Amino acid sequence: MQDYVCLMRKLLKNGILTEKDSFTLMNAEEEEHISLPFYGTLIITGAEDEERQKCIFIRLMEICDEMTPITTLMYNGKILKCTIKEFNNKIIFPVEAVILKAPEIIKKEMKKFTLKPIIDTMKTLREPGGCPWDRSQNHMTLRTYFLQEVYEVIDAIEENDILNLKEELGDVLLQVVFHARIAEENGEFSMQDVVDGITNKMVKRHPFIFEKMSKEDLFAVIKNWEKRKRKEKNRKYLLSGIPKCLPSLLLACIIQKKVSSVGIYDLTAFREDEKPLWRNVTQREVQTGNRMGEESAGAYLFELARVMQEKGIDPELSLHSFCVNLMRRFSEFEDGIRGCGSFDALSQERLEELWREFNAKV
Repeated sequence: MQDYVCLMRKLLKNGILTEKDSFTLMNAEEEEHISLPFYGTLIITGAEDEERQKCIFIRLMEICDEMTPITTLMYNGKILKCTIKEFNNKIIFPVEAVILKAPEIIKKEMKKFTLKPIIDTMKTLREPGGCPWDRSQNHMTLRTYFLQEVYEVIDAIEENDILNLKEELGDVLLQVVFHARIAEENGEFSMQDVVDGITNKMVKRHPFIFEKMSKEDLFAVIKNWEKRKRKEKNRKYLLSGIPKCLPSLLLACIIQKKVSSVGIYDLTAFREDEKPLWRNVTQREVQTGNRMGEESAGAYLFELARVMQEKGIDPELSLHSFCVNLMRRFSEFEDGIRGCGSFDALSQERLEELWREFNAKV
């Protein structure tokens, strides 16, 4: 606090601030939060080293025109006035504060967003005379690369690495553009079709945002979310459309979420010799609601996988086999209850009763 008081005195003494000025005080470590507009004067402290100064320079160049004037206060009391463009070359270390005045800000002319550069680049790579590797790819050969890029995005999120996340999202976008280019060459669809398709889908699935509706209608929309998606895709069964090639644990979670949306929560029909395992799982206390909860649940799953492997059972294959079999059986269950009415026409108690009866016959 004493350092900030001394800084304010220096700024007042040198006429950079007046007692009537409003100002915002930020530390250089928060450079990603520097944004427009701000009011009065923006004072950035903590730029004592070259690396931190460079981060400030990069951020200012992102949001302001390079000719925007700034004032720099050195620890030795020297004041340097320059433009953002000159800032990275003229500063003598260490810097006590970088000051910008709101009325002097020259807003950077923002480029209109477009996917054209990456689309044109991919087109060039795929044309005769382009890259041999890119020209040789098809939808099937790109599967592994797409999957890898998605996992790298997840890893960047887990590590809270924002710069890497930006790069990895670009890699995923490249895969989307790659597949769209291949499809366009085959006369199937274009990148514009992909963009239009997902835009129309999101608008249709959110009528409570894009259309006028009452609170009652809103509740009905949310309640019938899965039903609307199934109708939109013209799917006969609730679990149709779930990729069976998903990692088995993710596949299990998606199945449970979809089936619980119609009111069936207990999907497993345990035999008598399996019930002790079921009780052990349901009675185990796992912290929830935070990172420790994830660690606790993860440790339990990890230990369960170890025990299964010691018994000669592959956890991934066994769960995948169970899920695929469950999907088949649930579709058969749907066929069997069509005479009783739709899911909407049956109460939760009646649905669960019919599900138990179905499993007793299998």
